[in-house]
Amino acid sequence: SISYNLAVEQFHNANYPEAITSFKKARTYTVNKELAAESFFWIAESYYNLNQYEAAISNFVEFKLEPGAAITTQFYNADYGIAYSYFMQSSPFDLIANWEDNSTVQNAHNALISKSAYAFRNFITLKDRVEPSKLQDAYMRLGDCYYLLREDKNAIEYYNAAITNGSGDMSYAYYQKARSQGALGDNVGKAQTLKDLASKYPNSNYNTNSLLDLASTYMILNENAKAITTYKEFVQKYPQNANVAKALADIGFIYLRMKDYGNAEKYALQVLDKYPNDKTEVEKSIETMKGVFDGRGDLPGYYDWLASRGIQVKPSEKDSALWEPVKYAYDNGDCSNLVKKAEIYISQLPNGGNINAAHFYIAQCSYEKDKEKALSHYNYVISVGNTQFYEEALQYGAFLAFEKKDYNQAINHYSKLEIVATKSENIKVSKIAQMHAYRKLLNYEKTLLYAEKVLNISSIEEVLKVEATLNKGLAQKELLKYDEALLTLDACYKMTKTIYGAEAKYLYSEILLKQAKHYKCETSVMELVKQKPSYDYWIAKGIILLGRNYMAIEDYFNAKHSLQSVIDHYDGKDKAEIVNTAQKLIDQIIAIEKGTGTKSMLVPEENIEFNNLDEKDKKLFNDQD
Repeated sequence: SISYNLAVEQFHNANYPEAITSFKKARTYTVNKELAAESFFWIAESYYNLNQYEAAISNFVEFKLEPGAAITTQFYNADYGIAYSYFMQSSPFDLIANWEDNSTVQNAHNALISKSAYAFRNFITLKDRVEPSKLQDAYMRLGDCYYLLREDKNAIEYYNAAITNGSGDMSYAYYQKARSQGALGDNVGKAQTLKDLASKYPNSNYNTNSLLDLASTYMILNENAKAITTYKEFVQKYPQNANVAKALADIGFIYLRMKDYGNAEKYALQVLDKYPNDKTEVEKSIETMKGVFDGRGDLPGYYDWLASRGIQVKPSEKDSALWEPVKYAYDNGDCSNLVKKAEIYISQLPNGGNINAAHFYIAQCSYEKDKEKALSHYNYVISVGNTQFYEEALQYGAFLAFEKKDYNQAINHYSKLEIVATKSENIKVSKIAQMHAYRKLLNYEKTLLYAEKVLNISSIEEVLKVEATLNKGLAQKELLKYDEALLTLDACYKMTKTIYGAEAKYLYSEILLKQAKHYKCETSVMELVKQKPSYDYWIAKGIILLGRNYMAIEDYFNAKHSLQSVIDHYDGKDKAEIVNTAQKLIDQIIAIEKGTGTKSMLVPEENIEFNNLDEKDKKLFNDQD
């Protein structure tokens, strides 16, 4: 009994090591079971006060198992001691203060916190037999345990129990309850709890953080006016607080969200000017300034502003920022904004990582309304070489060049497309287009080459086969390969009774005249005239050719008769030119008959243009001559 009393005195004097020694002696020598049991309890309490939590837990457990413990006044406090030992062993208040930043550390302590919660639950089951102050504290700590375990519904339940069953300053419970509500996404409930805290405990130390949290919660809820008012109240009440920069930065952001660019800039600049060392809030305010410039439609000005303040920016960041609105406009089919934003990108970053895409997107958006502009931007992409958009730029650029009758440029693009195309259709079109372009340029060697390439295309459509055969025959004729041309043109005529066949028959007859095969020429022209369906233009040209043929054999009567029929009856395409040619030949015959002219039949022949295309090809190769 004497040793026990000495131990108690040492304990109350905070002389815990000596108290432990004395309690152990008292437990050994006393015959009083109640004192022996209580010795275990006070030994555990001494270890707890020495922060030796494992020893404390061991002795609290021994105390509960000790005979006579149940009749002691401390029996109901054993679970409370065990719970607190596990709780303190986990460094809980450090975890609570930095809950978001210490998930890894928290996870390592979950086992301890779970054991603490278990012991606290055992303690509160005895709520009718324990001290009210300890019961209130147990509810609070259970709330903390579940908060750390991220079981926020349970945390709120026990914080509410602490508030309901407790007395005195409950501001901590309100604050922690609000944090759990926030973690659950119940921002409306969180805002109300923080308002209750401010109302009930206006002088609480937690009011500082709660006011800031309330403002943040209003911001999350998009209650902009309340958020701004609460942040400003925080700045006014606590001007020296370390979180003033955060409040100002958030005010600037909210004004930006409201598109009030003047106030957004004002508060962002306050942060930058007054708190240049607060890296997080400075970065946030710089982003706000970016939004201000962007909202005013002057994103390039943002980078000038950065430079004026000596703020370095990575080229990739500038590239990404200027490119983002271009890509957004492109993805949303907003060509008006796309062209505007892409032109800004090009002017600001002529060597940017997305420069090819910028030119290509402008070209695509300008294709229908401004073909010259589209072609110039396609040409830029083409000039760079084999990039992501190269094939498409060649495809569209070549078409636009052909459409504006710049056949040399069209050939330049189509010849490259023929080499690099990954789509078989593009290879096919490039060959067809070059055949037509070379014919337009009267380059018959290349016309012949590409006519052969077209004829070698697998599964060639019949109309395209006829067209290519006609071009082949024309090129052979112009290259003076008459025998080959006759075979090709005759084959073309036999393939079709379309206008292509009529043209082929005319060219065939023309070669016969050049070869002085007058009878065959006459027969051939008659076949052309009798062809069904007939084509007035080629019939008129054929009859003029027949007139020439008669002139060549000095049958001037039939020559004039044939030519006059054209003058009297033809009313088709190129009428003036056709009639003029016929009249010149008649005039030449009259002169010969009067003895004032020569027998030369050489009246200049008009150029043959490739005007008679199949309907489905007219869009690609429409002749505007």
